[in-house]
This record gives sequence, structure tokens and C-alpha cells, in this order.
Amino acid sequence: MLNVIAEKCLCEATWGASARLFFGGTLSFLDMASDVTVVVEYMSRPASLSYAFMLLGCVALNLVLQACLVVVQTHRGPTGNMLMEVGIALSGMKPAVDASRVASSTDEAALHHAMPRNLELICTRCMELFGEAIPGCILQVRRRRPL
Repeated sequence: MLNVIAEKCLCEATWGASARLFFGGTLSFLDMASDVTVVVEYMSRPASLSYAFMLLGCVALNLVLQACLVVVQTHRGPTGNMLMEVGIALSGMKPAVDASRVASSTDEAALHHAMPRNLELICTRCMELFGEAIPGCILQVRRRRPL
């Protein structure tokens, strides 16, 4: 009963959506940080070097897919905006930046984006799942030997 009341309050409140977006962006950033930590740990052990490179490839695939989405989104706008957005994507901060922009209702026309922010956020999440999260999880589960 208390869960239902809390859920209704979060759905009706404007801060509820912002909190969910912030939490999602934070989890995405922490996921990237944990992947970097795992890659560093795998690289420190010669037996795990191949897993380190495969996981690094998954992270790189995710970042490249997000950078491609940014180029498609911003190719009609100024080159400076596109380069800034590509830099954000390649740094791994795109999910957090997208979440903050959706929460603050940043003007899409000023950013010269081809699709709405909500759709871009969904596409970014799907790319992150396809390119990094699912393959990274499979790699870590397949590696059953203890560190």
C-alpha cells in the first residue's frame, strides 16, 4: 500500500521525473567507471588480458555508437556544437548530460538536434545496452576463474 502511494506521488510530482533521470544518468556513469576498473584489474593479470581487451572493445563500441548518433543528430548545426557533443559522447558522459538536458527541458532548436531529446535518450540507452552492458556482462560471467 505504501509503495503504491509513493509511486503515485513520484509520478505526479515534477521532481519525480527529474530524480529518475538523474538516478539513471548516475547509474550509467557508475557502470562506465566500474567497467574501467574491471579492465584495469584484468590487465594487471596476464591470464585475463584477452578479457580486458574484449571488455575494452565493448566500451569503445558503445562510445563510437553514441558518437555516430551525435553526428547524425547535429550534422546540420554548427561544427563547434557537433564537436562538443562528440567529445561528450566519447568521454562517456553522454547519458548523464542527456538526462540533465531532458530534466531541465533544454531548447532542442538551439542545439540543432534532428530528433527530440526523449527519443535520443532512449536511443543512447539502447546503444549502451547493445554495445557495452550486455556483452560486458556476458564476458564477466563467462570468465568463471577467480581473480
